[in-house]
Amino acid sequence: ASAAVIAAINASGCPVLAIDLPSGLNADTGAAPGACVRATVTLCLIAWKRGLFTGVGPECAGKRLLENLAGALGAAPRVDWDQGQCQLLSPLQIATALPRRPRDAHKGRFGHALILGGDQGIGGAALLAAEAALRSGAGRVSVATHPD
Repeated sequence: ASAAVIAAINASGCPVLAIDLPSGLNADTGAAPGACVRATVTLCLIAWKRGLFTGVGPECAGKRLLENLAGALGAAPRVDWDQGQCQLLSPLQIATALPRRPRDAHKGRFGHALILGGDQGIGGAALLAAEAALRSGAGRVSVATHPD
């Protein structure tokens, strides 16, 4: 089932952001024994994964960025993506920039996010990503992960 989802993602023609590692890519070897997401950009968290630089990793990862999460640990956030063209927005700036939804709005009018991730016993990141998608305005969110 995940191979079909990965094939659909790769055939979509949409930009694809992989968080930490493209699905299907071995973090240590860069091998992709089955289907592997071909990301436009991969945002690697905390430390580089060897698999992003070996085997088919470079092809599957696209542009590679590293976020060390220092801001999450109390240090000032370091954002150097796109030569400083990014900026940190406050919750008020975000709230005023988003259009208000009509009271009779239907969830189907606001997109459907598919979160594919996790494995047996480690689906927490997929659930956090799903919550983030809902909070950022997706009308529907589906999570595809291991049943346990």
